[in-house]
Amino acid sequence: MPAEFDLVVRGQAHGGRSAKAVADAVVGWFQSGHRALLTASRTAVDGRGAAAARLHLHPVDPGVRVHVAADGLVTVRADVSPVGPGFHVFLSQALRSLGQDIDVTWVDLPRVGPRDASEHAQERLMGMARAALARLADRPGGAISMMLPPQERFEHDGLVATPLGPRDMLWLAKAATGGHVVRDVFPWPEPGLGPRYARGRALALMWVFVRWRAPRSDTERQTLEAVDRLLLDAWVGEPNQDLPWSEWAEVRRLLGAEDEQSPEIARKGADAQGGTPIGYRRRRVSVRLPAGWWVTVPGALATRWEDPATWRAEGADRSVRVSVLSGMQRAAYPLPQRAMNANQLVHRDDIVQGAASFERDGPDARILRGRMRSKEGEVRLEARVPGGRERDWAEDVFRSLSWETPAV
Repeated sequence: MPAEFDLVVRGQAHGGRSAKAVADAVVGWFQSGHRALLTASRTAVDGRGAAAARLHLHPVDPGVRVHVAADGLVTVRADVSPVGPGFHVFLSQALRSLGQDIDVTWVDLPRVGPRDASEHAQERLMGMARAALARLADRPGGAISMMLPPQERFEHDGLVATPLGPRDMLWLAKAATGGHVVRDVFPWPEPGLGPRYARGRALALMWVFVRWRAPRSDTERQTLEAVDRLLLDAWVGEPNQDLPWSEWAEVRRLLGAEDEQSPEIARKGADAQGGTPIGYRRRRVSVRLPAGWWVTVPGALATRWEDPATWRAEGADRSVRVSVLSGMQRAAYPLPQRAMNANQLVHRDDIVQGAASFERDGPDARILRGRMRSKEGEVRLEARVPGGRERDWAEDVFRSLSWETPAV
């Protein structure tokens, strides 16, 4: 489905600059003035003299899209609803200052106030909830996510995954009728960068991004440090605010953090234990691959793209590598209909069929290599596990490969 944008703004860049220079100026402005918000940014140019930039200003921000035509026409599009009304107000104000600072005249920039943003967020939430109810009616039991990145699906005990945790049918029905207060739904519920902004950003990181184990990279450590810093800001700014004390104490243990606040956070964390802990990545995560393919792995694994068609997940003693094959790479030979020995595996359902086999990978590891096919494509998977003890784990990952018609 085409993206729905809450904010579409057009303007004209002055000074005879190239499109790339204007796009770079946009990114540079946010990097210099709002680095603490920026999670990612990138620019690109095409062969017609146009340039584009995308900026992510919140962990669950789908991305602010900036297009600069060769004649200097600037178009900004943003879907602010996953983040909340506070982000809507911030971005409207930021674009006004941006235009003044980099010499772009906006022709249709609205003045978005707190009430306007709150009402808009309520309307969008109602629309998303009604669409989710319709999907459930058409496909009971299907995975439902709201306001989350579409490239992953999380396992949980609720009905709907949101940036602030899973929700049940009662919540969804209430959202469809406008019954929720927006500050209880969105990570950035109100204007400004105050305590509730800090709490919401920390909760979004904890639910969606934290892997709940000791960090294995600078990026993972920085995520944990950001959670700790944000929760401290929220606590200092609003001491009576409801905070995730147990999980905060866990984050600090993972970081090895010790300071004057540590005893109180640990005490509150111990008192607050009980219930389902925060964090989708404590369980399995399904990841969208190119050409309609999906694979499911433990959420604690570190993931990365080796290239546009090859995805990898790694843990301390195991790894998964999946490559989506092009038409030129696909093998013409038929897949076996049944396993011929204990080291072979055959899988078949209504959508996909595949075969794999275990091989030794050095003295202390085994590797499962296999192919899975749908009517539209094929993938190759390698799952490496220690010794022979984790065969079931590797087989489960292989059988998790599934195919869906790609969204248009």
